[in-house]
Amino acid sequence: LDAMPGTDVAAIVRGATAALASVRPGGGYTIALATKAVAAAATGTPVVFAGEGPTVDVVTEGGLGHAVPWDADAVADALRTVARGSDGDAGRRAERAAWVQANASLDAVGERVAEIVLAARR
Repeated sequence: LDAMPGTDVAAIVRGATAALASVRPGGGYTIALATKAVAAAATGTPVVFAGEGPTVDVVTEGGLGHAVPWDADAVADALRTVARGSDGDAGRRAERAAWVQANASLDAVGERVAEIVLAARR
């Protein structure tokens, strides 16, 4: 597909039942944050994350969805749970989006970095 403006992509993701993101264990990226998971959660869409690394903690601590092992059955179970459950209800969607804004947005991360730099300068 051709590149799309972020607002168009966000509208599509916002309408999804769930977003799926992964980091393959042992693939050299296990220290990476799966930004697709955070971007999806910013729209309020529940996330199913498969793999390992810091994204597991972000999804779990933020209540953004389900973090599961790199296993097809575990992913399928999590997707079925989201499809059957209340993960996608309006209240939970608003909570997910608010958590991302407060904890993982460019503004929030920028403020934390500035605090660290200023503290080091002092």
